[in-house]
Amino acid sequence: MGKSVEHFWRYAQVAEGANRRLIDALATALLTGEATQELDELCRSRDRDGTRVARFNPVDADTVVLFIAVLSGEFAITGFRNRDLQAKLFDTAPPDDREARRRTHQTSRLIAKLRGHRLIAKIGTSRLYRVTARGIKAMWPAIRFRKNDFPIDFQRLASAGC
Repeated sequence: MGKSVEHFWRYAQVAEGANRRLIDALATALLTGEATQELDELCRSRDRDGTRVARFNPVDADTVVLFIAVLSGEFAITGFRNRDLQAKLFDTAPPDDREARRRTHQTSRLIAKLRGHRLIAKIGTSRLYRVTARGIKAMWPAIRFRKNDFPIDFQRLASAGC
């Protein structure tokens, strides 16, 4: 978008969409019986379009780190792509090309798993993904559960850069 007055309407549309998604996320983040049901569904493997999707362990530290990365506020406006998620999941740059490819493939598998559980959805024909309402209902309670019930482990995660 250009930075002239004629593009103000588009800036308003983008800001309104981001604000709406943030308000929806905060409204559905309460830990209710519905959230418990969503967490239970994450703990089961699923079949989506004839393909088996592995289960998540919402108590596992690596899973919570993934959920924190996906729910990062910077992705609320435009969404995220593989390399954006990699930047959140890995602290350092890959030392060589082989490691860079390994990280890309690993992140692709995580994105496919998130899509298989309908926690994220692809945006149009782009390579961008956005968190769904179901994803917010399932991932926030997992983070809150980990943060409230296992605070020592969570503090260790937070100090590690997550």
